[in-house]
Amino acid sequence: MMEFPPAYFLMAKLEEEVQNQRKLLNVLLASGGRISGKARLRTLEHIKRLISTLKLTVMTIEATDRVSDDYTRESALLMGAECLSFTALTLELLEKSFPIFLESITLYEEPIVERMEGTLSFIESCVGKSEPSPTEEIVQSIDEIIRVLEYYVNVGERSIRDMV
Repeated sequence: MMEFPPAYFLMAKLEEEVQNQRKLLNVLLASGGRISGKARLRTLEHIKRLISTLKLTVMTIEATDRVSDDYTRESALLMGAECLSFTALTLELLEKSFPIFLESITLYEEPIVERMEGTLSFIESCVGKSEPSPTEEIVQSIDEIIRVLEYYVNVGERSIRDMV
């Protein structure tokens, strides 16, 4: 029986989560960004799912950094870039029903979506180069994005509780 390192299982799970993000994004795009009352209540759940996917991205990038196969490492980085891209787009579409303005969510005075796009560009610039990718920087940037989003989800949950 062939044994697979944990990195491959994480990559498979991340691919599944990216597919789920794609479905959510397609639904949001098809609705023109209009979110019904019931779906509006689930906005924070959607954002929590995006955060979970970003955490899985970090775990996958860290795990594949220990794999000797360049193709596997690059694949993980590209999936991470895709995840960041979908997260940024989804956040922009969910903003209409999120209890906090997206432009007020910043990381080191940079809007969170711009930070995601910058990290995405950095990942894309690293792929295909002969020297090892600076995964520590990528992971740190995604971790910072996660912490900021978690903070604002908590603020959003408190503001919803206070309104009820």
